[in-house]
Amino acid sequence: MGTRSLEFATEEEREGWRKAFKKSKLYTPYFLLGVGINFLLYLAGLDLSRNILWGGIVGLAVPMASMLGLSELHYRLFIKSPSPKT
Repeated sequence: MGTRSLEFATEEEREGWRKAFKKSKLYTPYFLLGVGINFLLYLAGLDLSRNILWGGIVGLAVPMASMLGLSELHYRLFIKSPSPKT
């Protein structure tokens, strides 16, 4: 079986792919964290199941916002290589 080789025209393209790949591994845990936040909101008394519009907005917005926001924050704090100090 052959190995796959990724070819990039520029180093910028390679760096963009690397960033997207590393961040994509963080999406699932942070999405599940958002689902947990929704569950805690429900336990705290915020029951939006009677209103389909607000229930849908909050039910989707909290997990998606946590997934995108926290994965970007995690990438910037822990994965992104720090710039060399001169």
